[in-house]
Amino acid sequence: MLRLLAGICGLMLMITSCGTSAPSRSSVLSDLANEIVVPAYQKFEMDANALRDSLDRLCTQPNISSLSQAKAQLSATSASWAYLEAMWVGPVQDRRSWALIRWPISIEQIEGLIADTDIELDGDRLAKRVGADQRGLGAVYYLINALSSSEESAANNANNTEVLSSLVTQPRRCAYALTAAEVLATEAKIVTNGWTTDWQDNGPYSSQFGDVNGDGLDSVVNDVVFLLQSMTDLELGAVLDGLGTAQESTVVLDDPAGAAIYDIASRLRGARDVLLGSQDEPAAGLAPLVDEELSSRLTTQFEKAQDAVNNLGVDLDSKGPLQTQTLATARDQLKALQIIVSTEVASFLGVAIGFSDADGDSSG
Repeated sequence: MLRLLAGICGLMLMITSCGTSAPSRSSVLSDLANEIVVPAYQKFEMDANALRDSLDRLCTQPNISSLSQAKAQLSATSASWAYLEAMWVGPVQDRRSWALIRWPISIEQIEGLIADTDIELDGDRLAKRVGADQRGLGAVYYLINALSSSEESAANNANNTEVLSSLVTQPRRCAYALTAAEVLATEAKIVTNGWTTDWQDNGPYSSQFGDVNGDGLDSVVNDVVFLLQSMTDLELGAVLDGLGTAQESTVVLDDPAGAAIYDIASRLRGARDVLLGSQDEPAAGLAPLVDEELSSRLTTQFEKAQDAVNNLGVDLDSKGPLQTQTLATARDQLKALQIIVSTEVASFLGVAIGFSDADGDSSG
């Protein structure tokens, strides 16, 4: 009798253990939302606010220090947005926020707005009444760099103790950059509030995302696949196709903030954190929903892709040309990663890969 009871107890322990070893989809999605996605949107909002404040300082106190701070904050904000591209679900997707935050710019159109002094460059106009190619991070980047050339030249002159800012003679350009930053900071607040407070009168989107009957899982897996495909085919692949028989390239892909290689690294890190969890929250990704063997191979492939992309950054930092083989290796490692996610991970999770709602809309 005791032996029978012991056997029953052992069986119950096994059943209980099996029941608790595999987390539910709902709990995994909730952890992903609350530990990875929401903090990422909050960081972007914080960086966007800091960018607006740094541009305000630059416009009111134009000097090399305020210029350097504005440029550094622009880079940080660009990186925060790039990291989020693997998480373009919910509010940011419904609002098509990328059209306000990051879009390929038209220098001709921007210069036309600056030249037409009858047009007031207020937030409402930039947000609603001009094209997406005349605002966002790209416009800020262009305007800051157009303003900064004379300042940097003066700063490099050891005999010049006082830097005369071009902003004094071109205040409309600085006002334009500041207003563009205000527009994207406002959008950052709206989408972050959607995740944390309320979205479409249904409570915070973070709660909706964790609903197993919703489309949160399908959306985020598709997002990662489309992001990897964009980096592979439309970015690095495009550079390689343009090289032809050349062995190296001095041209880094154009992008709204002028740092395509670094943005690729940020996007890749965002995709990794969605699937495998972040350094601070290693259990908060989707990996608990797949088996250990697939999770291990996915981790290995992410490491290979990250190493290959980091090598592009080394070339960029050295100011030397990007080698064809370095570009090809990065593209191939990203493509291998895309294939694992779009086939094995998607199949394991029962996710159908479709078409991106942002096709043709993202600046990539």
